[in-house]
Amino acid sequence: MAKSPRFWLSIGWLAGWSWTERAFIALLALAPFVILFIVGRDGGPVAGGFALAAFVALNVVVFRHGGWRLLGPHFYYDVVRLARRGRSTILRIAYILAMLGGFLYVFDDTPVARAWTPNDFARVSDRFTFTLFLVQNLAVIVLIPAYLASAIAEEKERRTLELLFTTQLSDTEIVLGKLTSRIIHLFGFVIAGFPILSLIQLWGGIDLLLIAGNLLNTLLNILSIGSFCLLISAFCKTVSAAVLSSYAIVMPISLCFASAMRGFPLVLQDARQAGERVLTVQDLGILTVVHLVVTAMCLFLAVVKLRESDMPALDQVIRASAPRPVADASGSFSAVKEPTLSTAIQEEPAPLPIIVAKPTKPPWVQASPEVLARLYSLPPVSDQPLLWKDRYLGGPSWLLSPLVFVPALPFVVLGAMVILFGAVASIGDPHAQQMWHAVMRFFYYVFLICYILGVGYRAAVTVARERQQQTLEPLLLLPIERSEILFAKLAGVLWHGWPWLLLLAGDIVLGTLIGAYHPLSAVLLSLTPWPMILFVATFGLLLSVVLQTVLRATLVMVITLIGLFGCTFIEPPVSYRPWVEVFAFSLQKGLTAHIDDGHKGNLLFVAVMLPLFAAAAFACWKIALVMFENRVRSSGPEV
Repeated sequence: MAKSPRFWLSIGWLAGWSWTERAFIALLALAPFVILFIVGRDGGPVAGGFALAAFVALNVVVFRHGGWRLLGPHFYYDVVRLARRGRSTILRIAYILAMLGGFLYVFDDTPVARAWTPNDFARVSDRFTFTLFLVQNLAVIVLIPAYLASAIAEEKERRTLELLFTTQLSDTEIVLGKLTSRIIHLFGFVIAGFPILSLIQLWGGIDLLLIAGNLLNTLLNILSIGSFCLLISAFCKTVSAAVLSSYAIVMPISLCFASAMRGFPLVLQDARQAGERVLTVQDLGILTVVHLVVTAMCLFLAVVKLRESDMPALDQVIRASAPRPVADASGSFSAVKEPTLSTAIQEEPAPLPIIVAKPTKPPWVQASPEVLARLYSLPPVSDQPLLWKDRYLGGPSWLLSPLVFVPALPFVVLGAMVILFGAVASIGDPHAQQMWHAVMRFFYYVFLICYILGVGYRAAVTVARERQQQTLEPLLLLPIERSEILFAKLAGVLWHGWPWLLLLAGDIVLGTLIGAYHPLSAVLLSLTPWPMILFVATFGLLLSVVLQTVLRATLVMVITLIGLFGCTFIEPPVSYRPWVEVFAFSLQKGLTAHIDDGHKGNLLFVAVMLPLFAAAAFACWKIALVMFENRVRSSGPEV
């Protein structure tokens, strides 16, 4: 496909530059790298100055020759469209309220004296400033995948990306327009904290270099992480896949870096106060170069990937439809002549060939041996086809796919044998049983969290995906009750995660056999999480009914799960057990174990929480059913 005349990566873009301009810009751009290579950290400010000079000189030269022409009109349309949604304003208000809450927490956590000295005010100001930058960067990391990862994937889902290709917009204008329009809205979150930060300066104790360095670090995080999420959006075909993939990559890496490098990339410290092996504001010269290189690579790959599709190229279609030479009776080849109107009327039409469709198998069955293919054969359709569809739609679980199952099978068998023999050998040893008790608890939480995450995601997208794929209206034409449709959706959501339930049951059974769990504790561990699981499933179903798109339902579910896990696994004030397992592990030392007043309070707390989750699940189910029926009557077809 011919490139647009405004494709800025083409060689013709530099044709109007003189050799003096090219050499001057190249020397200024190369100077920061040379300085950092020779001087190191101490040359960071000088390298930053040369980089700024190169940027200014580049813009001067470019605008002398007509400007960048990188964004295009789609950039202005996207900025206005995002602003009219009103979502950015609501999120900025929530962000300011969160910062005020953090300020009150820091102020309340500081011991109050009758007369504070200036050093006391400076200490509180220092703590709050770092808390503000931490909350600010965490909010940015949470919001970037939601804003940037949906940019191109949203156009693919709506089938509007092909319309953009028919315009005079180049690939670069589309990608950079999407990036810049969303970065502008994210920059609004950064400047929303300026008034509060200005008030803190009245207390003193904060160097302006530290404030400016952390603000620049936040902007660099927005630029590089946003470019990476935009690249993921170019590779993914659906919004939910792009957003979840971005969260799965960005969140763990950012938190691991922050833990290992004492705050980076969330907070930068001062080199005059920080220790060794800590990235500080004095290293921003090197960090700026790294961020810009990552940004340039991600944007280049996104531009290259943008027009790639599964459709054949135009020249392949022309070659496939061109007349092919055929052999005549003498053995010579001649091209097939195109039929004219007269010959088409005189000649009888040739009978159409009968095409027999060959049965195809799913991709995972085609790539697997016959023995493994039996594992993925779907069961026959039952008397309840809707329930069968929601249980088995999408094929088998990814845990049983050949890509995961075949390489992991030897390790799983070996690990299970090691755990089994080690656990059996530790029977009768109190210290070993205590160690295995901790191991069983760890795997119990891992399997439980994985199952709850899967339930929450599938419940949030089950109805919204049917609506986006325009398959909900044919589903509503079936002569069945609306409650049967939602019940089938709920059953399918709970069924799809059965491998995690199997692993969870194996953990409980093995822990009971080796003495790590009390028998009644095993029963309670099996039953206690279900009110919370049902609440997550019904709440996700309610979100899927109320919200129109998969992206909105997924984002609300992610925020809900973060808050739910944060509240669920908080240790009670007088106990060392998360409240989910207070019942079960209160029996760990036997039924006759002494229970003090504090532990009785925990048991009472759990006795209230479990019925509360069950009641919330029932309420979400009823509300989802009412909302589903009302939406069907107002917008859906009548049966």
